[in-house]
Amino acid sequence: MATKMSGSVAPRRAADVDHRSRTASAVVAVVGVVAYAVLSFVFVFRGRLNADEGWYLYAGRLVWRGQLPYRDFAFPQMPLTAYLYGLPQTIHASLTLGRLTSLAFGVVAVVLFVRVAWREAGRAAGAAVAILLAAFPTGVYNLTLTKTYALSALLIAVVLIALTSPGRTTRTWPLATAAAIALLATRSTGLVLALLVLGWCLLRAPNRSTRRNVAIVAVVGGALLASLLLSDVTAARWDLITFHNLLWHGADPGSRLETVVRNRIPDWLGDYWGYAALLLGALVAVFTSRRVRGHLGRQPGLVLVAAGLVGSLGAQLLTGEWAPVEYATPLIPGLVTLAVVVLGLALRPDGGWSAHRGLATVAVVAVLALAITTVLHPGAGEYFTGSRHPGAVDAANRVGDYLSDHTRADDEVLTLWAQPAGLVSGRDNVPDVTVGPFSYEDLGTRDAHDLHYVNADRLARLLRAGRPAAIVLTGIDDLVFGFRGTFSDQHQSPQKILDALSPRYRLVKRDIGWGTDGPTPVRIYLRDDRR
Repeated sequence: MATKMSGSVAPRRAADVDHRSRTASAVVAVVGVVAYAVLSFVFVFRGRLNADEGWYLYAGRLVWRGQLPYRDFAFPQMPLTAYLYGLPQTIHASLTLGRLTSLAFGVVAVVLFVRVAWREAGRAAGAAVAILLAAFPTGVYNLTLTKTYALSALLIAVVLIALTSPGRTTRTWPLATAAAIALLATRSTGLVLALLVLGWCLLRAPNRSTRRNVAIVAVVGGALLASLLLSDVTAARWDLITFHNLLWHGADPGSRLETVVRNRIPDWLGDYWGYAALLLGALVAVFTSRRVRGHLGRQPGLVLVAAGLVGSLGAQLLTGEWAPVEYATPLIPGLVTLAVVVLGLALRPDGGWSAHRGLATVAVVAVLALAITTVLHPGAGEYFTGSRHPGAVDAANRVGDYLSDHTRADDEVLTLWAQPAGLVSGRDNVPDVTVGPFSYEDLGTRDAHDLHYVNADRLARLLRAGRPAAIVLTGIDDLVFGFRGTFSDQHQSPQKILDALSPRYRLVKRDIGWGTDGPTPVRIYLRDDRR
């Protein structure tokens, strides 16, 4: 009798342990998602301002007035971001509202990535993904900014969950196709994943209905995107290709390759070495684990997305971009999720983690060690600001409120590096100054006009005519006015701009804002007829 009782207790005890383990994993996953959301919320209000946020949101204002990117104004990104971020801006012009939009996109993306890991490799894998994505403060900061990053991460997550879903392919595969096209409409480097998804869904569709639905989505989505890009092919080519390669203008292939090998790859590995180690472990698992290879054979969507993300990384390496480490941010959550799924499949014991506590303990320690590493490096301390910090959103709001108080509702202003403040003011920028300091290029006057940029002559002409009612210049603008241009071998002089100011404008206020690496002086000028 005692033997029978002891024999029945053991399975119950094992079931209780397994239940506690599954519950703990679920709790950790929820805590990880909440931690991400809380940290992102902190960055909404206390994250250092990025000057690009102003022109992303300003483009959103313009498109919801009916203007088209490229044809009507310069916009050096694919068009979807302007439309999605611009919609809330129709309610109120606000940097904070833009970041709250990113927060929403980012949180949903994290939830979807956790769900994919949970479904493919178990609850413990979902918990691990939640912890690792929350323990990436630099990434959370970048994903909270008003840029393409949060939207891109969300669309990658939608592609991944749709391609691995057990639901009907007549619904999930068209959804994956739509998300992939939307990703391309957000960042041009999404082309790799978009082509892979579209090709796979058309060629490997299990039935005619799925292939038909995928084709309809592809035609409609492609036509909408093409209608914007083809509205002004020359301007679109400049904004999306030439602009992003200005740093490599005139550089020979050898110099470009040297930059990639000696700078960009080491920069990536220097900041993301923890994730690089995780990905290397996953790659080893693919070649050494029959279970992993079998699962990937049953779920080719995992391989498809992995190939697309690696292709996007490669595409980013080969362009003349300014911040390659930052630009990798939206790809990191997807790569981490895929790596955790692979390692979870390879290492999970047949009886589950609760049946092998030693191995489970090692896995937990490894995840926590990686999480601690990514919290500490790259550090995110520099991105936290107080309300009085020159890099705070409050600093831009302060200047924007001053512009609003001293100009009329139908006035135009001129803000370059200070475009976030111009956005907050609710005033429009003067024509062809829509992408902050990047609007100022040493193009010929005719080219500048046709491409919707300004050069020194065009800008000076606007000032002499008294077009803006108020002007905000910063130390960064002074530097830009004096740069040797990309297409010129002569240094420019800011004096031409300053001379154009003097007849009609007076300096009324000084402030401090944030430059590229530190505080920068801010000067506010008003036209003589404004007080």
